[in-house]
Amino acid sequence: MKNKILFIMFFGLFINMNAQKNNICGKIEYTYTINLDYINQEKYELYFNRKISYSKEIAITKAENEKSQENKPMGTQVNIVVGRKNTTSKFYYNSINSFFFRDNFFDEVILVKEEKFKNSWKLHSETKKLSNFLCKKATILFRGRNYTAWYTEEIPVSFGPWKLRNLPGMILEFYNTDKVFHAVANKIKVGNDNCFFEFDKKELEKAINLDAYLNKKEELIDNMFAEMSARRPKGSKPFKRDKKCDDCSKEIEIFNEKN
Repeated sequence: MKNKILFIMFFGLFINMNAQKNNICGKIEYTYTINLDYINQEKYELYFNRKISYSKEIAITKAENEKSQENKPMGTQVNIVVGRKNTTSKFYYNSINSFFFRDNFFDEVILVKEEKFKNSWKLHSETKKLSNFLCKKATILFRGRNYTAWYTEEIPVSFGPWKLRNLPGMILEFYNTDKVFHAVANKIKVGNDNCFFEFDKKELEKAINLDAYLNKKEELIDNMFAEMSARRPKGSKPFKRDKKCDDCSKEIEIFNEKN
């Protein structure tokens, strides 16, 4: 009986050690640089294990004061806001079977569920080092923009920052060809202990689909134009939004492209 108990104890210890060896998890801090009408930087912390990644916005700048600048030709004032009033963080939640993100658009918090990532990566032979990790190059066309990603098989999970994923290793850097959007890892911590992290999945039940999200953004932009028109002097023509404007800057994701 004593030998049987010892065997069970050693067998359980072996199973536990083997499971721990196969575990991998960690935390990576990324800086996102977005260069559209102006340069904006955001910081995210990405927590991951083999099954899930959760990336949350940190170090959010709160907008406390607005600076008014007169636009004489238009006869109105333009309010320039640094930061935002609603500091609810954006996030990206990625599991094997689902992908969710939370946006904060014009101080409106919107939770969205996306379909599975169907775009195909092209793998290349080029390599480079990022934070002492050997990274390989991959390219992809995703929602109207061509991206280059650098991923490391030394962190063998198929996650990454933002919405890019499904490579043979963690993405540590990506950028599109004209550097409108660039994300790079600054701090990387990887281990195999305490690989469980909590996330309240009840919040995900409120998510809307991608089409509803895009319609909501259009509604918020139209509301902004209506508010700007209401501030104009009496007798002035209201601002009109040209949705087909060729000179207007596009967003990061170009949804009218078939990709």
